[in-house]
Amino acid sequence: MAVLKGMSCSSDVKTWIPAGVPLTRMMNLENRKGKANVPVIKKFLVDIDKPLFKAFEQVREAWKILDLYLVPGPMQLSTGELQLPYTLTGPPPMETLLPAAAAAALKDPAQLQKGHRLYFDLLQQLRSPLQQQRETAAAEVQQALLQQGAVLQPGNVIELLQQQQQQQQIKQIFPKTAYTKGARWQLILLML
Repeated sequence: MAVLKGMSCSSDVKTWIPAGVPLTRMMNLENRKGKANVPVIKKFLVDIDKPLFKAFEQVREAWKILDLYLVPGPMQLSTGELQLPYTLTGPPPMETLLPAAAAAALKDPAQLQKGHRLYFDLLQQLRSPLQQQRETAAAEVQQALLQQGAVLQPGNVIELLQQQQQQQQIKQIFPKTAYTKGARWQLILLML
């Protein structure tokens, strides 16, 4: 298996050393289903005492309410320059995990009300360059749909899902996921 050595020592890509590790080195002999000495890859759990976990633990409450996920995309293709994922070489700075605009939004009751798992209002300035690029990209209609006269119209997902016909169709397709009372749907998060 290919690995990179020296990532935790430096964030400079040029100092990293590509290497290979045989899979047998990661294997461990365990007892499985009554059989002794079965070769398996050892499981590793998150160490909750490490700095990376502690950094994310500090912003856990804010991340429950605000949508602060950044779409990193393929790191070699998102821009002209190589950008490392912000968790690759160690704990990220707090400003990356909880920008000042997000901390201010966390104190705004209107933003908090929007963030309780029904609809996330992601602040424009908090979106990654890749997310902003994808938002401005024009939606392409497949040729087969164009031949049938299909037309794309921008619209609000929430308003669309509140239409009776859409609610019935979602309830039919996802009977265990959709709420049965009112016009609120858990499925909205999946579709956004």
